[in-house]
Amino acid sequence: MDVWELPPGSVYQGIGRRGTALFIDAVLFYILLLVLQAMLGDLGAIEALLFASIAFNYLVLCEWRWGQTLGKRLLLIRVYSERGTKAAYNAAALRNVGLLIDFLPLFFLVGLICMSETSKHQRLGDRWGHTVVVGPGGPALGNPPGGYRLPGFAASPPPK
Repeated sequence: MDVWELPPGSVYQGIGRRGTALFIDAVLFYILLLVLQAMLGDLGAIEALLFASIAFNYLVLCEWRWGQTLGKRLLLIRVYSERGTKAAYNAAALRNVGLLIDFLPLFFLVGLICMSETSKHQRLGDRWGHTVVVGPGGPALGNPPGGYRLPGFAASPPPK
């Protein structure tokens, strides 16, 4: 099992980087859907279930194994447990089950409300999985100047 801790200067990430990373992943999912349709034709409900399964497993496996999807990697953010260590498989799974609930009513309204009510900017899924999303500090893409500092973590960078 890989073990890593939060790097120095990490801050909790708000909607800016997280939303952009999810958008990048959604574009990748859409391209994949087009490829599946070209290969298999229109399969209706079977296609929808296959696509949903691939998308869910991509999110869970990437966040469990590497702490980040391709979108998160491009934006330098990563999922950790609330303790500041690598998120467990179950935590990544719970966090992504919560993504569906965060998304469904009114396009992420639940997720936005949850994120605004916690200092760690946790969606409902983050709360269920006891995870946080962190990255470099600074004002870029929705972080306030100085960021949201994470107190109390002995920091060493994650392995590459």
